[in-house]
Amino acid sequence: YHAISFNAPNQVGDRVVYYAWDYKLNRAIAQHSAIVTKVNSKGQAIELTSKWGQGPLVTHHPRNVPASYGSPNPTFRSPTGRIYPSRIYYRRN
Repeated sequence: YHAISFNAPNQVGDRVVYYAWDYKLNRAIAQHSAIVTKVNSKGQAIELTSKWGQGPLVTHHPRNVPASYGSPNPTFRSPTGRIYPSRIYYRRN
């Protein structure tokens, strides 16, 4: 897999990884992942499938994840003030 540009159109089958700040490690870490299952005519992911904890598979919008999995916004600010992406899309090579 390789990371695709934030503005690149998504495709069904792309993976998305959610990132959040880990205060113990003092860095951004991956918190959650999902698979793109639907895109709109502009190539924007509008539906993902993922597993939330011990529950069953869940179909959801990319911004609709539990707070512990990351920000619903495209970026977040670390305690040091640096801006990080809250989710990065990946495509199979």
